[in-house]
Amino acid sequence: MIDPKQFDSLQKMTSKSFHQQKKLIKNVMAGKKVFCPVCDQLLVLTLPKAGEQSKSNKAPGISCAKGCTDIILDFED
Repeated sequence: MIDPKQFDSLQKMTSKSFHQQKKLIKNVMAGKKVFCPVCDQLLVLTLPKAGEQSKSNKAPGISCAKGCTDIILDFED
């Protein structure tokens, strides 16, 4: 059985990580320059191709050139 203090600590850590990632996505999609927290390279937003299936290996989302940050996003029409 998990200790309630350990569970509370895990919950706080997960919440903090979620909110940091949400803020990062919001800033990139707003057109702000945001850099990868690991390699300090610029993060780039890749949008889905309108009206066609993506033939490239690059899924729509946010990533850096090295690939250490790779957030796949689901877009709706």
